[in-house]
Amino acid sequence: MTLPDYIYPSEPLFDIPWLDTNMQALAPTIPYRGWGTIGRNKPFPGMYHCYVDDRYFKTLVQNPDQLLASGCKVAIEPNISSSLYTPRALFIETIYWKRWVNRVWQSLGIQTIVDVNVPSGLAEYALLGVPEDWKIYSTRGYSNAPEAAIAEYQMCRNHATQSITFVVYAGGKVIEDLCKEYGWVYLHDDTSICRGREDYPKDSRVKDMRKVSDTVTQPIGGSSGTKGITKPRTTTANKNK
Repeated sequence: MTLPDYIYPSEPLFDIPWLDTNMQALAPTIPYRGWGTIGRNKPFPGMYHCYVDDRYFKTLVQNPDQLLASGCKVAIEPNISSSLYTPRALFIETIYWKRWVNRVWQSLGIQTIVDVNVPSGLAEYALLGVPEDWKIYSTRGYSNAPEAAIAEYQMCRNHATQSITFVVYAGGKVIEDLCKEYGWVYLHDDTSICRGREDYPKDSRVKDMRKVSDTVTQPIGGSSGTKGITKPRTTTANKNK
């Protein structure tokens, strides 16, 4: 499928697309699976998440319409890897791509959930493009860092103008109990890909950021001044990294 040259309204600082609140999910759904853990063309009218290694959803970021073939109804936007050492410029680029993918999915009729699993030192940029009346957010839990989930929840509450639904994927019993205490939704780790990753990484929230260095911004429609209508293409500049 060839995507139309969508032109989305965007926030003023970095031209990150605004999400459509009419297409936010009411709640996570079951069944749910990590993208790449089952056949991508296999019918799956549930919810996909991207709390898996970036290599499993790299092509999904480049071609968001792949999600349509499954019949998926709800999706959590891509959790593109970054760390406390990721330069701010590159981190903002990850936010651009996750919001762009999210907005494309919305245009294709898929309800979405915002991901806020980001390094604490870069959290000020985490909600760019997310309207204040957005109600549903998600993160990945880590059993040895429950305070990270609490901080992310507080960030979302401070951003939103009304009550929110906060979803935490994985993290084991520590995080499950935390979700019960705070009234969050807990999703058990459903994939073998994430097995053994219940602990908080020693030097960052997630693995070193690899994906964004393998994409470049390519305007669609030939207008360098048009906002919110770029899509990624692959480049071999960092192939051996």
